[in-house]
Amino acid sequence: MDKTNNIDSFWDEYLSTLPQSQRNQKYTEASCWGNSPELADRIAELINTGVKTTTSGLLWSQQKLRWRLEVPGDKSIVLDSHKSPVCIVEIEQVYIKPFDEVDEEFVYNYGEGDRTMNFWNKNMWEYYEDKCKELGKKAQKNMPMICQVFRVVYKGNRTNST
Repeated sequence: MDKTNNIDSFWDEYLSTLPQSQRNQKYTEASCWGNSPELADRIAELINTGVKTTTSGLLWSQQKLRWRLEVPGDKSIVLDSHKSPVCIVEIEQVYIKPFDEVDEEFVYNYGEGDRTMNFWNKNMWEYYEDKCKELGKKAQKNMPMICQVFRVVYKGNRTNST
């Protein structure tokens, strides 16, 4: 089975768990999270286990790529590094906040590193500094971040084949 069929089958499994009246839904995207295979697998596991319930992105990236800003109720399929579906998440909240105003609760729920502001201010700064360079921009403490709160709505009957 190719990867697209695997993803579509996973989505169909999820839809089959819903009442008939709620099955006419589409997912927003199916993607790996992180910037390396190792990180994609680690983040997928953090999401699947409920440790990671927030994420962020640069508003500048969204604007440059002209991506639609996700809204509460949107659902996405989280993939591992092999492009296999791990779980489905639903967006609960989306808001824009400057990098330096992201709060401790958001960072803790980010679930990565040691879950502290020190981690956010060092590691995420470095990550977004690189993203800014790719966009031809200079990272700024008040750069606008898209902050999302999400929850896992489906884990499926996945067996790990890797």
